[in-house]
Amino acid sequence: PGLGKTTLAHEILKRIVESKSFDEVVMSTVSQTPDVKNIQGQLAEKLGLKLEEETIEGRAVMLQKRLKGTKSILVLLDDVWDYDELKKIGLPSAKYHIGCKILFTSRDRHLFSNEMCINKIFEIKVLEEDESWNLFEATMGGKIIDEACDLKPTASQVVRECKGLPLA
Repeated sequence: PGLGKTTLAHEILKRIVESKSFDEVVMSTVSQTPDVKNIQGQLAEKLGLKLEEETIEGRAVMLQKRLKGTKSILVLLDDVWDYDELKKIGLPSAKYHIGCKILFTSRDRHLFSNEMCINKIFEIKVLEEDESWNLFEATMGGKIIDEACDLKPTASQVVRECKGLPLA
């Protein structure tokens, strides 16, 4: 369980699709051990692109060309661990295609360098104890545990054990 970066990314993606803010929106999960060919394939499939090239480099060129051919596109890459692996995918640089926006989720906010032209970093933090308790109550259907209830100590312990992680 984590902070909810992926859940938040999916919600953002859903809202962006509904608002039609971009001509196209695509997403892929990168993971700790990324399979660049698979990521390229996922993105290409969602873009209706057939990657005929076999090499990662050739596929990257085809993918980049397709992305540059779109007026406005959002690429969401979830669970990024290594920037060097991302460079192999074929994402256009913001310097060369201002219509392509890339949204990353990562555990490491220091992962991305200045060469990526990052506009904004949104840091998600663990919940404070009172926020955790409010979330617990809301998840349980409202204020069902009052001070006199025998379950209060157990419920409080459960909230503490979750250590502010909303998905725990």
